[in-house]
Amino acid sequence: MKRNTVLIFDLDDTLYQKHGVVNEDYSGIERIKLYPGAREILTQFKSRFKLVLVTKGDTIIQNKKIDLLKIRKLFDEILICTLPQEKKSCFIKIKKEFTGSRFIVIGDKFGEESREGNELEMI
Repeated sequence: MKRNTVLIFDLDDTLYQKHGVVNEDYSGIERIKLYPGAREILTQFKSRFKLVLVTKGDTIIQNKKIDLLKIRKLFDEILICTLPQEKKSCFIKIKKEFTGSRFIVIGDKFGEESREGNELEMI
C-alpha cells in the first residue's frame, strides 16, 4: 500500500532540460531526454508514493513531450494547465482528490511551484 504522500512534479526543466534545447516555436522538441537517473528515481518513488505530474503549456505539445520521454505510465495522474494561473487550481484539485495526504511539490522555479505549493500548505 502506498504511503499517504503525494509527490507533485513539474515537467519542463525539472525532469528534462528544456532551456537551450526546445525553442519558442517548439523546434528541438525531438531532442529532449530525461535527466540522468530521473527514470530510475520516478520508478522507485512510484512504488512508495502517489506521483502526479502538473505541467503548463499547450496540451498537444505537453502530451508530445510526455510521450517522447516515455513517462506517462510513471504517474498516477497528469494535469496540463494551459494558463499560468491554472497551476494553483491544479494543486487545489490534487489536494481535494488526495485528502489527508502529505504533499511535496518538486519543480525548478521557486517563484511558481514552490510559492503556490506553500500557499496551499504543501512542502
